[in-house]
Amino acid sequence: MKKTGVYAAVAVVVLLAGALGWLYFADYLDWEKPVIKLDSDLTAVGRQKDVGITFSDAQSGLSSLKMEIVQDNKTHLLLQETFPSRGHRQKAVQLAINSEALKLKNGPAVIQITARDCSLFKNEAIVVQQVRIDTLPPQIFVLNPVNYINQGGTGFITYRTSKPCVLTGVYVNDQFAPGHTIVINNQPTSVAYFALGTDASNAQTKIALFARDDAGNEARASMPYTIKPKKFRADQVNLSDTFLQKIMPEFQSSIPALQGKTPVEVFAYVNTTLRDENTKTIQAICGKSINKKLWEGAFLRMRDASPMALFGDQRTYLVDGKPFGASVHLGVDLASTAHAPI
Repeated sequence: MKKTGVYAAVAVVVLLAGALGWLYFADYLDWEKPVIKLDSDLTAVGRQKDVGITFSDAQSGLSSLKMEIVQDNKTHLLLQETFPSRGHRQKAVQLAINSEALKLKNGPAVIQITARDCSLFKNEAIVVQQVRIDTLPPQIFVLNPVNYINQGGTGFITYRTSKPCVLTGVYVNDQFAPGHTIVINNQPTSVAYFALGTDASNAQTKIALFARDDAGNEARASMPYTIKPKKFRADQVNLSDTFLQKIMPEFQSSIPALQGKTPVEVFAYVNTTLRDENTKTIQAICGKSINKKLWEGAFLRMRDASPMALFGDQRTYLVDGKPFGASVHLGVDLASTAHAPI
């Protein structure tokens, strides 16, 4: 009887150890809570707010997710998902909060996000976020009553908004130029530089101010402007065999897609595809300018330099005397003596 009791006790211990080991290695003894990560700031909700959330649990995996918004003791369910099986260790969610559809009013509200894992302890992570419902778009007040801008020129506009905004700027058709905030007469004021194409016109070019607040509300406002036509030079450039044979191989050596192409085909690629790519790169860089003046004083022309090409020059390229391509020069070429100071 004594030996039987010992054997039974040992068997129980072994079974318990095996069960605990299985629970541990199967992640049922996971003590860590799931992780909830918002993709962006969520302090204000406008008419519609797009929200991105990433849920994760590296151990036992996710069991259920929930997101609610509460205002005046009324709870609105925004998200609810249950996973029928284990193994879901990460879930990315994109959803839209529509204030009008939920009948939310301007004022405070609370968003609660919950995630639970598959462990034996049902670990739960909860994020409680105080938010502001704000469905009023910002107002834009233009401070420049008169704006004359040349074709191919640069415009400058000053304006103020009725509330702080996370993004302002100017749209020239679909091209956006960001604005920056400075202080003028002890008041926060936004300024923006923007460019017009050489083909801009009062009939075809639409210029408008833009503002977006932290709740996602957007506004556009027209601005007074007159685009002044400008005469640009036009010339023809003959592409000789000598020029093509000398210059085009430089592009072939750095661009694999041009291997095996004739010099004329290489020039066609450089004058169209590569030129467009370069323009887009420059525009992208200019669109990310920081909120700081990056120069001091006036820009000075290079002394004793002769202009070889001007901004907006319209060029037609000839091969064997026939038109082969065209371009608009977007710079100013100045020629001087070797090693001349700039």
